[in-house]
Amino acid sequence: MANTGTSGIIKPQKYTGTISKIVQASPHVNIFTITLDRPGFTFIPGQNVVLSLRGLVNEQGAPIKRVYSIASAPGETLELCVAILPNGALSSKLDTLQTSDTLNVEGPFGVYKMKEPGAMVNLVAGGTGIAPMISMIRHIRKHHSTTRVSLYFGFRNVDDFLYREELERYARETPNTFKLITTASGKEERWPMKGRITDALKEHVVIADTYLCGPHELVLDTRKILTEKGFSTDKVIYEEW
Repeated sequence: MANTGTSGIIKPQKYTGTISKIVQASPHVNIFTITLDRPGFTFIPGQNVVLSLRGLVNEQGAPIKRVYSIASAPGETLELCVAILPNGALSSKLDTLQTSDTLNVEGPFGVYKMKEPGAMVNLVAGGTGIAPMISMIRHIRKHHSTTRVSLYFGFRNVDDFLYREELERYARETPNTFKLITTASGKEERWPMKGRITDALKEHVVIADTYLCGPHELVLDTRKILTEKGFSTDKVIYEEW
C-alpha cells in the first residue's frame, strides 16, 4: 500500500453507528448508510473505517474487526460498500442486519488519501475498489467542479456495476468534466467494452494524478502500464488487497 497522499493527521475516534438504510447493490454487495452517535466525524476521501459488532469475537475472545473504505464524501452521512462473503467472519453477520441495528465504528484510518485536485484526475477501480472513488468523485463535484475526472471501472458481470445509476448520470449530465469508461470481463456478458479495464487504460489514459484501488493483480498491472506511459511515481497513488 502506498503512503502518498494529503498530509495532516485526523485522530481516529470510536463511535456507535445506527444503520439507517441498506441497499443490495449487487448479488454480493450491500451499501450501508450509517448514522453516527455524535457529530464531528471527518476524513479525507480515500480513507477507511473499521467495523465490529458487539459480542462478535474470535476464538481468542478478541473482537472481529474489518476495514471498509468510505464511499460517502466528507460532510455526508457515512456510507460503506460491503462485499458479503459467504464465510466472512464479519460480512456474513453484517448481511443479517436491518435498519435501526447498531454497530461499532472506528476511524478514520488509512494513508490512502486524495490530494488537492488539479485540472484533471484519473480513477481506476476494480470491484468494491469503487468505494473510495465514489467518495472522491462526490467531493470533487461539490468542491472542485471544474476538475475533469476520468473513471476507469472494471467488473466481471454487469450486475457488479456498482453505483451504475449515479455514475451514468454524471457522465450524461456533465460530459465535459466526468468521463466514464467501463469494461466487463465475464465471458457471457454483453457489454460495449469487453475484457479488463487495463486494456482501456492503454488506449485512453493521459498523465494526471491517478488513484488505483482493487485487487493486487489489477493494481500491479495498472502501475506497469502507467510507468510505460511516462507517469512518475508521485502521480500514482494506490491501495490494493
